Amino acid sequence: MPSYLPADIEAEAQHQKTTLLYRNAGVAQLVNVVNASLLAYVVTTLHAPAGVAFAWWCLIFAITAGRHLLVRRFLADRLAATARAWRHRYIGTTALAATAWAAGSILFMWDAPDEARLFTGLVLSGMVAGAVPVLAPVPAAFRVYALTIGLPLSAVILLQASSPLHWAFGAMSIVFLAAVLVSARRLHESLDVAIRLGLEKTAAKATLQASEERYRLILQHSPTGIVHFDNDLVITYCNDRLAHILQAPMERLVGLDMKTLNDQRVLPALHAAIAGHGGAYKGEYVSTLSGAQIWIAMSCTPLQDADGQSEGGIAIVEDITGHRRSEEEIHHLAYYDPLTQLPNRRLLMDRLGHALTASNRSREFGALMILDLDHFKSLNETQGHDAGDRLLVEAAKRLTGSLRHADTVSRPGGDEYVVVLEGLGQSERQAAAQAEAMAENIRFALNLPYALGGSEAEHFSTTSIGLTLFRGQDDSPEILLKQAEVALYQAKDAGRNIVRFFSPAMQSAIESRTALERALRRGLEKDEFCLYYQPQVDQEGRLIGAEALIRWLPPDQGLVAPAQFIPLAEESGLILPIGQWVLDTACAQLKAWERDPRTRDLQLSVNVSARQFHQPDFIEQVRHGLLASGADPTRLKLELTESVVLDNIETVISRMKELDRLGVGFSLDDFGTGYSSLSYLKRLPLDQIKIDQSFVRDIPGDPNDAAIVRAILAMSQSLGLQVIAEGVETQSQRDFLFENGCNAYQGYLFGKPVPIEEWADVLR
Repeated sequence: MPSYLPADIEAEAQHQKTTLLYRNAGVAQLVNVVNASLLAYVVTTLHAPAGVAFAWWCLIFAITAGRHLLVRRFLADRLAATARAWRHRYIGTTALAATAWAAGSILFMWDAPDEARLFTGLVLSGMVAGAVPVLAPVPAAFRVYALTIGLPLSAVILLQASSPLHWAFGAMSIVFLAAVLVSARRLHESLDVAIRLGLEKTAAKATLQASEERYRLILQHSPTGIVHFDNDLVITYCNDRLAHILQAPMERLVGLDMKTLNDQRVLPALHAAIAGHGGAYKGEYVSTLSGAQIWIAMSCTPLQDADGQSEGGIAIVEDITGHRRSEEEIHHLAYYDPLTQLPNRRLLMDRLGHALTASNRSREFGALMILDLDHFKSLNETQGHDAGDRLLVEAAKRLTGSLRHADTVSRPGGDEYVVVLEGLGQSERQAAAQAEAMAENIRFALNLPYALGGSEAEHFSTTSIGLTLFRGQDDSPEILLKQAEVALYQAKDAGRNIVRFFSPAMQSAIESRTALERALRRGLEKDEFCLYYQPQVDQEGRLIGAEALIRWLPPDQGLVAPAQFIPLAEESGLILPIGQWVLDTACAQLKAWERDPRTRDLQLSVNVSARQFHQPDFIEQVRHGLLASGADPTRLKLELTESVVLDNIETVISRMKELDRLGVGFSLDDFGTGYSSLSYLKRLPLDQIKIDQSFVRDIPGDPNDAAIVRAILAMSQSLGLQVIAEGVETQSQRDFLFENGCNAYQGYLFGKPVPIEEWADVLR
């Protein structure tokens, strides 16, 4: 069905009126020919020459025939775009026909007898009157026809009037013509209104149908389920999406009484819509149709008629199962460890906070337990990270199985687990005994052999456990964690594989550690650090280099040994700015030594921590230190421990090679104290191996240490590596090392570490 705009309605109205002209033309043309024949016959009988009447009739017939052909062509065309041209053609042919009839009024009425004049006037008046309904659709057409015939007719009658009767007849003709014109105008107006109303009705109907079709398409293709229901909660309509969501065929849904649904949780929202209010439901939904268990979000609105009476409601249903699963997955990723599926540190802190609140209400004790798998790193190094991951997962299972349902087991990271125990009673002694018993039960479970696959049939692992009690909210979660960590360190220091409780002495250690960390930060800010340099010599006793050793000189106390503050700097992260300072200072000292012929060829060794080496910008730090100072890179040697090179070996090798291309050398420090693999060792771009002082201390008297030193020297020679021994304090140690191929030494026998101000004494 067509749809019209206002401009389209005007054009279509004109087209339809033109069509009416042509549709009505057939009868009019027939009447034209018949009346012309009768008039020609009558006037020929009364007074007109037969030749004149016949010629006039032939003219009428010719015009009528032409108009008939025009009608046939129009009916074959009927294009709205050409309506104006066809209307002009019809008006033109109408004017021709009217002109021919007007000629007849002159031919047949001038000097004619009264009866001929009367008959001719009646015929012509009838022609004008009959043209009104035919020509009414187009005003121009009936005006042309009526005036062209009527005016000559009235003029002929009045011009030949010779009596009152003739004058009355002429006046009647004029009045008749005026009446016909008025009637034709009113008929046209009525016809025009009728046509336009019809078109507007058609357009409105088409618009309504199009709107209904669009609405139906929108409903059918909506990404959400849509359902209409009446006041009895019977479904009157639903779209395909709803059927898909409920996993039920459409034919089972339409006509369904929703009061019979198994899941009654949605009914309050539906009743609210019927009552004229909005209703909503969001949550789990179970379908009496498919049994599907899904999550939906449903909003209901009232459906009312024109009088505001309720006709039911409309519900929009969205399947949010995927969204819900995504939320759960995000929540799980945010709060759970992906390897063991245990709560992570974030969820641990939340649950520990709840445990403290509950303990404050009940006044019952709880306990916080930290576990650490002993020697876990060696498992990763010897059997790979896959084996380590399998051990972590199995340990998590055993932990969970050893505790009560209300207890929390978490894995903050690495090989560390944290357990929160609640409801241990109001007696501190009993709570401690119960917590210790549970810890021992856990330790026993974790000490059982593990089947990890690989080359070993079974793997044995032990665990160290630190415990602290809590009641109420006197201590924050952070303090409790620190207390448990201190207890864990005590367990490790006591030989591992044991349980230790936090004590006041441990608290004192925590406070001391905290004070030391604050002082360390202040010392870094106030430039309280300096470098001491310990000489390194060759077999002739000639100075070949030095090792830069950091010292801390707080103004309010004496020198603080590195063993006191370096571990704390590692834990707190302060080792990074400290390490950068050491590197920059050492490079600047190398540059200063270039100005003295006695020191320009010396090498300077700098210790690099694992945390510093694995910083993403470490290579840039080294490059910056060298460029800023202008030092020769070939005289800088970085000392790395085995813990550095064995952590992510491929990355370590790549970084070492990049630094090697800069000219920087490498020394492997404390060699022999770790778990170095020879297959790794030969891949590293090392220049030097440093024999740890623990092996040098008791040579040559201790045969075991002597054998280890000989093995290290032989292996180094085969790999083409330089060897330097540290901790050389006696001549006998130096002689043993020299006899077995070691040609570089460092130790008190050749000089203690001294500040740069005393370095001149070393050069004498």
